Amino acid sequence: MRKNFLKILYLLFSGRYLQLLIAGIFLSLLSNLVAMLVLGFSGWLITSTAIAGFSGITKFTFDIITPSAVIRFLAIARTISRYAERYVTHNATLSVLSDLREALFRGWAAPNSSKVLAKRPARILFRLTSDIDILDTLYLRGLVPMVVAISSSFILGVGLFYFSPLFGILIFLFIISMGFGLSFISAFNSFKPCRRRAYAMEALRARIIDFVIGKKDIVMSGRLDLHNKIICSAESRLAHANSHLNKIETYLIFGFGAVSTAFISIILLKFESLVQENSFNISKIVFFIFITLVAIDPFMALKRGILDLGYILLAIRRISPRLTSAPLGRCFQEPSIFGLAVQLSDVCVRHEENPKAVFSCLSLEIKKGEHVALLGCNGSGKSTLLSVISREISLEKGIALSINSTLLPQRSELFLGNLRDNLQLAAPTVSDAALYQVLADIGLNIKELPYGLDTKLGEGGIGLSGGQLKRVALARLLLQDTPMWLLDEPTEGIDSSTAQDIIDRILYYVKDRTLVIATHIRRDALMADHVVLIGKGSISDHYYRGEPEFEVALSNLKFH
Repeated sequence: MRKNFLKILYLLFSGRYLQLLIAGIFLSLLSNLVAMLVLGFSGWLITSTAIAGFSGITKFTFDIITPSAVIRFLAIARTISRYAERYVTHNATLSVLSDLREALFRGWAAPNSSKVLAKRPARILFRLTSDIDILDTLYLRGLVPMVVAISSSFILGVGLFYFSPLFGILIFLFIISMGFGLSFISAFNSFKPCRRRAYAMEALRARIIDFVIGKKDIVMSGRLDLHNKIICSAESRLAHANSHLNKIETYLIFGFGAVSTAFISIILLKFESLVQENSFNISKIVFFIFITLVAIDPFMALKRGILDLGYILLAIRRISPRLTSAPLGRCFQEPSIFGLAVQLSDVCVRHEENPKAVFSCLSLEIKKGEHVALLGCNGSGKSTLLSVISREISLEKGIALSINSTLLPQRSELFLGNLRDNLQLAAPTVSDAALYQVLADIGLNIKELPYGLDTKLGEGGIGLSGGQLKRVALARLLLQDTPMWLLDEPTEGIDSSTAQDIIDRILYYVKDRTLVIATHIRRDALMADHVVLIGKGSISDHYYRGEPEFEVALSNLKFH
């Protein structure tokens, strides 16, 4: 845990926003210092004016203009410094969290991560959102108020040191020990309920998402009451954890209030003796009492960070491994032999949940511009082989070299949003004119859609037919314009006429690209001039067009 915490701190403060983060701390300290001065001088002026008013001669000579001008200046300075502090600290925090979220997303996009994402999508969504968001507390409600609290206490101690050195030192130590002592006790007591709240919130969100997605099946199968109980159970645990944390927060606020009262009482008692010795006047007493109130405020700002400490540490533990190993992207190392698009040597692949290897010592070479069909029964490893070529999974051993490629999986993911957004995932800067052209190239009649590129799509592409989904996926393939296409069951689940039209367009636009198709359908395999048979974890045979075995291999496939 300590190692993960230090790594997160390093990522937070070692990037391009380091100066902005430090500036935010400095502005927070400046804002609090100005607040101490404006409140202290205001109390001093009111008290001094009242004393002068009771005297006979002083009221005519007392200068009220200069102190009033100073207070107005400090009030304006406080407003400006407060705005600057909020702007800089929040801008720095949001910028850092944006980079962390991107790093975490890249970490989950690493090889072998897709199956983990598929198993627990709601949980991973929670990691990408809430676990990152809570880290703003580490800076805004943790580090910043802690530095300001120590600095303000030190400034107050220095002020009191001028009149009584021992008293100034004792007051500084008293504030620090009591403030951080209460904080430590509250953090210790809130650690477990805070973690329970995080788990309950995650469970509640996941169960509600599952219910919303599968509500039709749940109602039709008569499991509505069961799911309601499951959701209510998570909500009950969340409410119980929140109640526990609210009690701790109440005790903490009461504790800070009691410490503040005791602190002011101690100062009043000390100042009473100074007044009796004629070494201190009442105006100065009021000045120090008022700045004392402001000096304790940063500990109250630290309250939220204290109560969320358990969740912060949990989030750090969960996201740190992915953040620290975040890849920069897929790195394609081209084959060492000239003219090859793919070169696999003694490749061994094993899925995490399966002790049996998918491939053992598999070797394969594909030439540039060649059209290859990977044939085999279900579960033989066709899709896995495409994932090896596209760098989507890691190898247990062996060498996999290939040119840059684009993978068209069996299920192409479309996201909630409009058609333009989904297409621009492949090419973020592409113009609308280019999008219209590529849609026309793949045979998707944009006039069939109600709002053109602004047509709203539901999650998973709801609103489009199966054929339209395939065409949108093919459009994204064209937009990426890579030298090799990897197609996994490109016409599975669509009618014959639509499938044939898609095949014709693929053959037209593939041109001199390398094409690798994983299929068990004859019409898809006809695009290839080289078939590779996969079985029992290795390549059993391969044939070229024109050889008798090539036609025999195709005859064993389904027609649609």
